[in-house]
Amino acid sequence: MLLLALFLLSFGFAKAQNVTVKGTVSADGDTLPGASVVVKGSKNGISTEMDGTFVIKSKIGDVLVFSYLGYKTKEIAIISGVTKMNVTLVAEASLLEEIVVVGYGSQRKKEVTGAVAKVTSEAIGKLPVADLGAALQGQVAGVNIQASSGRPGATANVQIRGLGSLSAGALGPLYIVDGIPASGNPNIAPEQIESLDVLKDAASAAIYGTRASNGVILITTKRGKSGKIKFDLNSYTGVQNITSFTPLMNTTQQLYAEEVRYRAIGQSPLTFQFNPNALDYNTDFVGDVTKNNSLIKNVNLNINGGADNIRVNFNTTLFEQDGVLLNSGFKRITNRLTADFKKDKFKAFATIGFTTENTEQEPWALYESNAMAA
Repeated sequence: MLLLALFLLSFGFAKAQNVTVKGTVSADGDTLPGASVVVKGSKNGISTEMDGTFVIKSKIGDVLVFSYLGYKTKEIAIISGVTKMNVTLVAEASLLEEIVVVGYGSQRKKEVTGAVAKVTSEAIGKLPVADLGAALQGQVAGVNIQASSGRPGATANVQIRGLGSLSAGALGPLYIVDGIPASGNPNIAPEQIESLDVLKDAASAAIYGTRASNGVILITTKRGKSGKIKFDLNSYTGVQNITSFTPLMNTTQQLYAEEVRYRAIGQSPLTFQFNPNALDYNTDFVGDVTKNNSLIKNVNLNINGGADNIRVNFNTTLFEQDGVLLNSGFKRITNRLTADFKKDKFKAFATIGFTTENTEQEPWALYESNAMAA
């Protein structure tokens, strides 16, 4: 009986023994700062540090509850001999569908459905266009996008909430590229964009001020991912044809129209007095300055890879478009290098972009002038 009493006493002492548990809370390969670690059924709890680490004192037999907004709660019991825990949380899909975290608070998704729109890289890259605005056309409800002109490489006019300024240079939205505001259209190749968010409500001004009066477009470029280096090469080629020419009269029809016009005012046309061989000329002035089967092509190379502490992504895009008018065209080469570095508590992100483009523009009013001459 004495031995049994000593055994039960030692067991109770071991169960009530205080221990210090250390560890890390992470999710999706990244640590979670500010995650909650609480001893179940008590007020003993802490939040993880910036690097996701935690240190908490408890007793053997207690249950630690790990929780973080948007992730499933996990409970782990403390057993004898365990003083270190590396906990991985899983995203709570149903919760993410119900709540949207925005820069000016958190709201239910149904309340911001019309105010915040997200467009993925797959949707952006469907159209063979050079301009980001043209790639968004028809993708986001409530966003009006119109082509500024038919010239190759011309940027589109983007209006999110209608006209918001008397200044022509302040009618477009504010573009934010990887957290950095851009001055006007950043002219990024659509193939280099990972995702795009459009903030359509006026509350976005709470973050970016009056610059956001015409809406905000948040652009996230492609980032590096851990793993072996991957090379992705894609391209497309097409031709452009004019489907609706300006209807023109031939020489006989033109001379008849001149005859009717002059007779109506009691005069005779002087065409043959100035040019006796007028019937010999039947020039298509409009067709002489236009061309069908104008080439358009795009080549994109993406290199992605890295280790756990450093990830790199390099993207280069060549876009060429010949105009349907003579002496017109557009060529652009866009390069972008992004890198993520993480070492213990230190994190750094850098992006470098370099773009060179050449626009060849036809003589002013070439098409209109030839249509009038015809």
